[in-house]
Amino acid sequence: MSKKDNSSNRSDINNSPSDSNKKVTINNTTLPWYKKTWVKIIIVIVAIWGLGLIFGIGNTLDFIGIVTIISSIIYLIYSIIKKKKSRNSVIAFIVGFILLTVGSIATPRNESTSEPEHLTKAQKAKKEKELAIKKAKKEKELAAEKAKKEKELAAEKAKKEKEHKAELKKEKEVKEKKEEKAKKRKLIAKNKHNNLKKLKDALANLPEDTNNTIVDARLDDENLSIEITLTDDALSGTDAQLRSLTKKAWNIGINYANKYAPYPEDTISENRPEVDIYDEAGNTLATTGFLGGFKFKG
Repeated sequence: MSKKDNSSNRSDINNSPSDSNKKVTINNTTLPWYKKTWVKIIIVIVAIWGLGLIFGIGNTLDFIGIVTIISSIIYLIYSIIKKKKSRNSVIAFIVGFILLTVGSIATPRNESTSEPEHLTKAQKAKKEKELAIKKAKKEKELAAEKAKKEKELAAEKAKKEKEHKAELKKEKEVKEKKEEKAKKRKLIAKNKHNNLKKLKDALANLPEDTNNTIVDARLDDENLSIEITLTDDALSGTDAQLRSLTKKAWNIGINYANKYAPYPEDTISENRPEVDIYDEAGNTLATTGFLGGFKFKG
């Protein structure tokens, strides 16, 4: 055996068992726990959850998606320049796009009904206070408007009631006036009949009042004129004396008619009473003229 073979065999003997064991030991060395894949996944999930609590899950996914997309684009440009494989950058871009899409869906869009999740307690309290103030103001406005309408309705009702009372009062006054007028008419009519009776009674007393110079005085059957009869004894004189006597008798009739007026309708006239003077034989000595004056017939 040559030296070369001996050296090779020696090297094989030296290297084979110990070196192989050494390599196996190096390859099978256990990694630290924080470098393991499942730990990294848990860390990433916890980080996303924590950011979601602070900023909202939608906003967090949007932010991670945007960062991932931007990083993938930068890495893609770098790979093109260095002529390296760009598969990882494409995968990162797709993942970032998916995260951005999911984050956009998860982010509330109706700002009027949903509050941003990242608001602090103080901001939420302030917003709730503002909403409460707006609500109270709205309720106050509605209450004021309702009170205004109720006041207007009450005023309108009061106005109608006042108008109705005024109408009733007016109707009552009109009715009372009509009743008063009817009462007055009735009283006047009664007084007129009483006046006519008084006139008849006064005429009936004329013979006694004139010492029988007038032997009879009355109203005619229709109560339209006064009839006075003079005694024949008083007519024995001159025409002038006869004219004077008849005129005195006529004036007595006119004065009595005016004294007890007014009279009922369709009886002796109040403005131009008819007075006729007769002798005991029934001859007309004097009468009332057409114009209402004394007319001697002799």
